[in-house]
Amino acid sequence: MALNRRQQLFADEYLIDLNAQAAYLRAGYAKRGAGQSAHALLKHTEVAGYITAELSKRKITQQLSVEATHDEVRALAHSDPRSLFREDGRPKMPHEWSDEAARCVAGFEVTETWKPGETRDDEPYLVVVTKLKLWPKDNVLGLKAKIQKLVTDVHEVKFDDGTADKLAKARERAKNDAAEE
Repeated sequence: MALNRRQQLFADEYLIDLNAQAAYLRAGYAKRGAGQSAHALLKHTEVAGYITAELSKRKITQQLSVEATHDEVRALAHSDPRSLFREDGRPKMPHEWSDEAARCVAGFEVTETWKPGETRDDEPYLVVVTKLKLWPKDNVLGLKAKIQKLVTDVHEVKFDDGTADKLAKARERAKNDAAEE
């Protein structure tokens, strides 16, 4: 049996913040006994099945998002900006960039200016200046190291010489001294 309109609304509202009572009220049900009724509605077979299916979809989407982030960090860490240029040193046009090369570009600016005829047979000529801004590789490599847990923000200190026991005894003495005062 399918969900009715109110049950569907309740389930969708519940998925917003996982607060059954608030979802129950937002779905238009009565305030009286909302907590108990919301709990009962969560146990309803079709409602529970719908919510479980939607939460599973979210989990899969989040996993894909995490994997995509890891892929992007990996691509940036291994990107080679040399592929953005031709053999003669001139920059390639953006449509010529490979997907991998385009990932390392944070931004670009192209300026075209007509110069008066000073050197090219005294005719006006076009000067094109291209500026490429690349993602800072040190930040990307730091992020990659954190993802791979090569670097952590937690510092672990281990004592094998009994220092931990001495610290624990010192804390105990300090507690006892404070209690005596």
